Amino acid sequence: MLTEHELIERFGTHSPLDGGLAHEGMYELFYCFAKVVNRELPNSREAALVMTALEEASMWAHKALARQDPLVRKNYHEETSKTD
Repeated sequence: MLTEHELIERFGTHSPLDGGLAHEGMYELFYCFAKVVNRELPNSREAALVMTALEEASMWAHKALARQDPLVRKNYHEETSKTD
């Protein structure tokens, strides 16, 4: 079972410390690599799997960046229970 701190870290909203520059750089790198893959690989199941894996890697890279940034919103339960 996850601790409250782990839940907050995983599902809280983070604000980029650098104004999002690291995210922009990561987007650019993944986009450039995806263009090469798209251009060089034949249209095939394998190429589709490469794109899926690249998209997943991009998601995890952005998640890793986000987790190092400070939390903006961390207690959803208290916010939602106030309106009930």
